[in-house]
Amino acid sequence: KYKLEINTVSSPIEQINPLPLTYFKPYQGWTKSNEPEHHLDLIATEILGIIKPKRILCFSYKDLTLAYRLSSHNPHVDVLLDIEIGIVRSWPEDICENILCDILQIVAKQYDLIICRHYLEHFSNTYSLLESLCFSKETRPEKYIYIEVPDCSRFISANNPLFLWEQHRKYFTNQSLLSVIKEHNLQVATHRICGLSIEPSLCYLLRPNNIADQKLTSINQLTKPQSINYDFSKYYNSWNIYLSLHTKPRIMYGIGHNADRFLQMSDSHLFFDHYVDSSLDKEGLFLANTQKPIQSKFPYLKDSHFELIVGAHDRSFKQIKLKLLRRFPKATIISMYSYAPAISNV
Repeated sequence: KYKLEINTVSSPIEQINPLPLTYFKPYQGWTKSNEPEHHLDLIATEILGIIKPKRILCFSYKDLTLAYRLSSHNPHVDVLLDIEIGIVRSWPEDICENILCDILQIVAKQYDLIICRHYLEHFSNTYSLLESLCFSKETRPEKYIYIEVPDCSRFISANNPLFLWEQHRKYFTNQSLLSVIKEHNLQVATHRICGLSIEPSLCYLLRPNNIADQKLTSINQLTKPQSINYDFSKYYNSWNIYLSLHTKPRIMYGIGHNADRFLQMSDSHLFFDHYVDSSLDKEGLFLANTQKPIQSKFPYLKDSHFELIVGAHDRSFKQIKLKLLRRFPKATIISMYSYAPAISNV
């Protein structure tokens, strides 16, 4: 179960007393997974219009694809945290936040561009981490930092709780991220919201606010006070009512943290007959509080009538649904990222 609190009108939603990230380390160890990258060509063009970096520090492996797009003039590229190629041979999830901030205070001064994509939200002390990224012991006047975090505002507006994840400590909206940027006296060089799914990316190129530059955007031009209100009960209720009808055999397809969150939050373990995932590595394993193992093969034939609740991210659902319908044309396929279908449609 998750607890949320809002510190101020514009502050990020955050977990209360989150467990250490190492508590959630899979038994086979951490694995690498890429974030959406369709927008990175545009981001790279915008960055190169402002700075031609000579030395780039990638916070993690997630940043290399953007760094390589900036490589037309052959900058030096390092990765701070990586078990194989990092300056520090560690996964970001395994390192103490205080130690990480100390390392950044020493290392960051050597670079004129630091990239941190989809990791800022994993840390409890976001403020110290951002300060260490932006202000090393010898801040370079031409130094920039590119940060990218998930935008949770569409989830919140839809009263959909699936943006919550035990490995994310902070849940940003555009306004709450801007409040953090303003608090650190940073200037915005470029910014945009990228992605059409329920969870786009907030993309910001920043630099310390110590040099006047007409190209930089004032935070006051971007920030507007905004109240954050949420009520997840409608989402829970729609699914609890729908699942309790149980009119067809039901499969949960796509087993990961999305599926796990859905089961825990809706308390719907008893309403699923099978858990299916195409990954052979997951076969025979169990989601928390479930009594049925994960399968890699579908238990039903092509013309069977059954229901598929898809746990894949909203951005992938349409493609997955078309693929499944070609295989099972009589199946009912629903995304858990949506509210449950109306009762009259069951």
